[in-house]
Amino acid sequence: MRKLLFSVAFFSMLALSAKTIHVDGQNGQDSQDGLSAATAKKTIAAATRLLGPGDTLWLAPGQTFYESITFPVDGTPTHPITVEGNGAIISGLMAVPEDQWQDKGDGLFFQPAKIKYGALAPYLVNRDLTPLPRGAKPDTLQVGRGLCTTDGMYIRCEPGRTPAGLGLYVTARVSGVALSNRSYITVRNLIAEHFSNDGFNIHGYCRGLLFENITARCNGDDGFSIHEDVAAMVRGGHFHDNTYGIQDVTASRSWYQGVLVENNRSIGVHFVGGARSLEDSVVRNNVGPQVRTQSDRARGLGYTPGNPMENGLFFFKNVVVLGSPRADAFDAAGNGKVVVSNCAILGGKTGLVVRDKAELHLHASIVANSVDQEVQVASTAKYVASANAFHPGRFIRDAAASSLADFQAATGQDQGSVIAPPKHDDAYRFSEPIVRFLNRDAVAGPDRTAVLPLTPTAAANNGASAPALSTLTTPPVLAAATAPTAAPRVTVLPLAAKDGWCKFDFESSNPWNLVYPEPAKMANGQPLPTSAELSTEQAASGQRSLRLHAAFPEQERKSWMVKLFSQRLGETNVKIVRVRFKMFGANCGTPFAPRFRDGRGEIFQGKTDKIDWEGWRDLEWDLIANPPTIRGGDKNQVLDAPFQFVVDFYPRITPEKTTFTVFIDDLEFNVENTP
Repeated sequence: MRKLLFSVAFFSMLALSAKTIHVDGQNGQDSQDGLSAATAKKTIAAATRLLGPGDTLWLAPGQTFYESITFPVDGTPTHPITVEGNGAIISGLMAVPEDQWQDKGDGLFFQPAKIKYGALAPYLVNRDLTPLPRGAKPDTLQVGRGLCTTDGMYIRCEPGRTPAGLGLYVTARVSGVALSNRSYITVRNLIAEHFSNDGFNIHGYCRGLLFENITARCNGDDGFSIHEDVAAMVRGGHFHDNTYGIQDVTASRSWYQGVLVENNRSIGVHFVGGARSLEDSVVRNNVGPQVRTQSDRARGLGYTPGNPMENGLFFFKNVVVLGSPRADAFDAAGNGKVVVSNCAILGGKTGLVVRDKAELHLHASIVANSVDQEVQVASTAKYVASANAFHPGRFIRDAAASSLADFQAATGQDQGSVIAPPKHDDAYRFSEPIVRFLNRDAVAGPDRTAVLPLTPTAAANNGASAPALSTLTTPPVLAAATAPTAAPRVTVLPLAAKDGWCKFDFESSNPWNLVYPEPAKMANGQPLPTSAELSTEQAASGQRSLRLHAAFPEQERKSWMVKLFSQRLGETNVKIVRVRFKMFGANCGTPFAPRFRDGRGEIFQGKTDKIDWEGWRDLEWDLIANPPTIRGGDKNQVLDAPFQFVVDFYPRITPEKTTFTVFIDDLEFNVENTP
C-alpha cells in the first residue's frame, strides 16, 4: 500500500511539474527561462538542458534552427518528453568561408575541412539550397561540380573565376534528431534537412519512441534510421532526396504508418533484420529498389545465429510501390520472413524478387507492368501466394521463364490468382482486378480502408509546395567554434527619390544576376548554359541593360523554367508597395511570373503574363492593388527584408528556337518607411 501511495504521489508530482520550454531563434535569449513565448530560449541546446519527464520542447513555428536535437534524460511511459516542432526546420548547413579557398590550378579550388569520416556523406549546396552537382575525384571534377573528401572540399570553376562570391554552404553537421539510449520521447511536426549523416538517427536501447508528421530530406545518408535495440513508431512522414529514405538495421523494431518515401538516391525502404511493419504508405521514384528486405547480425546483443531478430520479420499491408525501370521494385533477400498483403507493386525492372533463403507470403496483391518480369523466385527461396493479380504475367522460377499456369503447376502456389491489368484512379484506389480472397470476391491491392499519403501533409513540409527547402536565414560559418558567425550579404537599396522610388539602372552594377534553370542539368549531366550579365546590346536608358540568356539542347525538352533571382535586397524598416522595370521583348510568347522571396522564406507570388510585344515595355506590379498569393516561410504575411525579387520564365523549345534572350533595365522599388 505504501508503494502504491508513493507511486501515485510521484506521478502526480510529475504531472503538476510538467512544463513547456519555448525556443525562438529570432527573438529569444538563452539567458531567459524559456517558460513562455515572451521569455523563449534562443537555441535548442539551451532548452533541452531543462527538459524532464512530461515536459514539452516547443519550437517557434516555421523557423530554421542550425542545430541538432539531443536529449539529456528519458521520459517515462506515462510522461514522455515531447518535441512540438510546429513545422520548424533543423538544418545541418554551415556557410563555407569564402576566404579560405586554395587555388590548385586549372580552375580547381580546395579548402581543408574535417567533415567527412565514417558513414558521413557531406556535400556542397548552392546559395538557393540546390545541391552542387557532385563528382567522384578531385582531379576529374568537371566545371561547376564539387566534392567533399576526408581532407576537405573541392570545386572546379570556370576559367578566370573563383568560389568567392558563390555563397556556398556545406552539410557539415552529423545528424538532425540524434538519440542514443533514450526512451519515451515523442517528436511531432519537425523537418530535418541537410545533415551529412541522417535526418533522424537512433542508436542503443530505446523504446517508447513516437514520431508524428515528420520530414527528412536532403541528408547525406538516411532520412530515418534506427539501429541495435531500438523500438520506434512513425505515424506520418515524408522521406525524400536522401541516399536512403528509411534504413533500419540490426534487431531493432519499427512500425511505419502513412509515410511517403520518394526520390532518394539509392533504396527507398531498406529493412535489415529486426521486426518491421509498413502500412498505408507509398514508396516511389527512388533510384534503387523501392523496397529491400534482408537479414543482419546482432551478436553484440547476445543473439545466436539464426535468431528470428537476426533473420528479420517484415510485414507490408496497403502499400503502393512504384518502381523505376533500372532496378527491381521489391527485393526480398537473406533469411527473413516477409508478408505482403493488399499491396500494389507497379513497374520496376522486375516487380517482385525473392532470393537467397527468404520466405515471402503474397496475398490479395497486384504485381504489374514491370520491364522484364513480374515475379522472380530463386530455387533456394520459399514463395507462398494466393489470390493475386499479375499483368502481363511473366514468371521466373529456378531461372526458367514460365506462364502463370506453369508457375502454379511447378510451385503449387498462386491458386486463385489471375492475369488482368489493374485499374485505379489518381489516388490509387483500385477497381480491378477482382480475385477470390477469404471466400469472397475482392479487389486486389490496397483495400478500401487504406489512406495513402500521395502528397506530403502541410505540417510535414513546412506548409509549402515541395521541394520547399529551408528559409535562407544565416547558417553558422564552417570554422572553429570561436569563429564569429558571418552575416548574410545584403545589397542596400539605393536612396529613394522624393516620390519613394529606389532605382537600379544597370549601368555599373547588376543586382539581378542569379539564374537557376529547372532542371539545372541537361541529359548529358552538364549544367544548362545560362547568364545574366550587363550588356550594351540594348538599353532603355543610359548605355547598358541586363541581358538574360539561356541556350537549350535540341529535342531534349519542350519547355524549361528559368528563374532570375536578384541579390538579397533591402533594410528592415522599409515596406515594398510597388515594383517596376522595363523588358525588351521579341514577341516570343514566353510566359513569365514575378514574385518576391522574403528573408524568412515566404513567397509572394504575382500573376502570370507573357511576352507578346516587340521592343521595350514598362512593367509594373502594385502589391496593394494586386495583392500577391502568399505561401511558405513563417506565414506572417509580411515581406521581411532582406528579400529577393524573382521573375520565373517558361520558354518553349522548338527546333527553330533553342535559345532564350530578354533584356531588362531600370529596376525600381517603391518603398514606404515602417516603424
